Amino acid sequence: MQKLIAAIAATGMVTLMLAGHPAHADVIMLGPGSPIDSTITGIGTVSFTPTPATEILQVTDPEFSTDFPNQNPTTVASGIATVFGVGTPTLTLNDDGPIPASYMQSFASGSGYNYAAIHNDTGELIFFFDTLETSFTLDGQNQLSNARFYECAPGTPGCSTAPPLVPEPASLALLGSALAALGLFRLRSRHEQSGDVG
Repeated sequence: MQKLIAAIAATGMVTLMLAGHPAHADVIMLGPGSPIDSTITGIGTVSFTPTPATEILQVTDPEFSTDFPNQNPTTVASGIATVFGVGTPTLTLNDDGPIPASYMQSFASGSGYNYAAIHNDTGELIFFFDTLETSFTLDGQNQLSNARFYECAPGTPGCSTAPPLVPEPASLALLGSALAALGLFRLRSRHEQSGDVG
């Protein structure tokens, strides 16, 4: 019975680890619906449109400093590519702050964005939309340094569908171990039921 409980606990832990994307504590999925609650200092609970987004990621340290070094606008596109696992998108608009508490941005006909990255000094909040969007509104934040909008480069995976949710190798290894443990437990259980275990 103890082995069964341990196997179930291991499987549950693996499932929880694989549910978020990517599998680190400093990159968490918040969305897709509005409002969302961010732990990034000064952002708090925000409402946004269009809604729902396809996916919303919150990136905090240490991943934030690694992927978005020096809070430099030129690093945001490559940071998005890293955390979503897609090609580097193209910057279409960059609004440096301070961004007002009620914020709206519209794009000219024929242009738009797939990614909106809003930033405060302790993290990045990235909205991904699987279709090209032409407006973005944000309401309720306390402080916001900037808002940046990106469209996917032509042919980039993730432009028309959500970025792939690929677990890290360590997560896959842990899942394999949990499945192996469950298999051994079931085999032992069958032997016990048939009286083969001595």
